[in-house]
Amino acid sequence: MQMIRKEYYKLDDLSRYFNITLNDIQYWVEKRLIPLRFHRTSSIFAVGDPNDLNYFHGHAYVLYDGLVELLPTHDTELIEDGYTIANTLFLCDRENVETINTECPTVMSPPNQYFKSWLPKEADEIACDFFWAMENHDIKNIGNKTTQDTDGGFVIQHPSDELYRHIEVKYVRYDLEKICITENTLMKLGVLPEQNLTTYKLSVNNEQNAPHETQLTEKVRPATQFTFKNKFHELLARILLENRTLKPKQIHRILSDECKLREDDRVYDIDNILLDSVEGVIVWKDVLASQPEKTCQMGTLRNSLTEVKKILSSIVDM
Repeated sequence: MQMIRKEYYKLDDLSRYFNITLNDIQYWVEKRLIPLRFHRTSSIFAVGDPNDLNYFHGHAYVLYDGLVELLPTHDTELIEDGYTIANTLFLCDRENVETINTECPTVMSPPNQYFKSWLPKEADEIACDFFWAMENHDIKNIGNKTTQDTDGGFVIQHPSDELYRHIEVKYVRYDLEKICITENTLMKLGVLPEQNLTTYKLSVNNEQNAPHETQLTEKVRPATQFTFKNKFHELLARILLENRTLKPKQIHRILSDECKLREDDRVYDIDNILLDSVEGVIVWKDVLASQPEKTCQMGTLRNSLTEVKKILSSIVDM
């Protein structure tokens, strides 16, 4: 049976193509060999500071459709009960995040049980690979708070009347049998051959001083090899290797200028992957992806540059 290439696979696909059972998935979760990822259809989340998982510092409300990842601490419930519930998680696909509002609702003014602070910020301005997110809140009129069970939220009194509002963040159920496993994870597990992994190599001639003499691997000796996950990261590396002091906005401008040039006239985009620049969004082509047309906004660019710099800094002083 021919396998249909997908961004991620669920139990039915894994069973059909690879003879993988729910017991196999349970074992991988027990050994923490796979991330706890699930697909969510269009939902509203609050996104915040990913560097402090103990306290939620909010920035914006966003609309999101894509893979979410739970903290590894949910593995025990998934194994023992077959499901877990969560109200905080990571949004894995930055390109699917759409900012709705950067203002915190008045009824949720921090500090409270959920938000320790709130700093308005567009999602694209948050420097992270995955967005740390919280489920959208819910408000219920409960009348006299002394007669109500208010566990799992907090209560405020509406300023115009004597009614009390019970505010809480909903919990969502995630079933182990609905876990999503990406193609890259299947390669790491040995289910798919490693050679199918999309990587590209760029080499730096350590004996040359002229920046423009940076070339591809097979043309340079002696050379230092760097491996990147796609052609866009390789393009960013090519720019950084010529001028290591460039800021993200400057690199964004270079990419925008390259988009305007004819393919034969481009300086850095030697693979001609750049398609367009529309209102600050760079559009580029990833021919090996299931959805080849990719977008890159400023926040995504900052994260990509951080990742590329980490690879280059292992050899080159960035």
